[in-house]
Amino acid sequence: MKEEALADKIGIIAKKAKSLTLTGKFKESIAEYKKGIALLEATVMQSKYAVMLFCGVGEAYFLQKEWKEALVYYGKAVASEGGLGEPLIHLRLGQIRFEFGHFEKAADELMRAYMGGGNLIFKGEDPKYFKLIEPLL
Repeated sequence: MKEEALADKIGIIAKKAKSLTLTGKFKESIAEYKKGIALLEATVMQSKYAVMLFCGVGEAYFLQKEWKEALVYYGKAVASEGGLGEPLIHLRLGQIRFEFGHFEKAADELMRAYMGGGNLIFKGEDPKYFKLIEPLL
């Protein structure tokens, strides 16, 4: 598939999937994001769309508190081209690790989120996550 056609198709899929997530239709949203991932073929981790699609699936699982599945997809997002250092990915990875009780790993990820996004990345999130790293600041 040509790059322009791929970009258009991924854009349509991502927009529909995000809309489904925002309306609480998580299973449908995940299915849409996975359609986009399937379009990326063998080079999925190097695609410029991988981070967006993996984060979309991860977020749908995260919002349902399905930590194990969210960790899988945010892990794929951080391992994808451009994912490492992305504050939202590190925030979510830290929150998930916190929920699993892996506080040292959670603090590491949450510090990465803070370093990339400052206090703003924690706005609207449960304060317990920021409290974990506050003594380290």
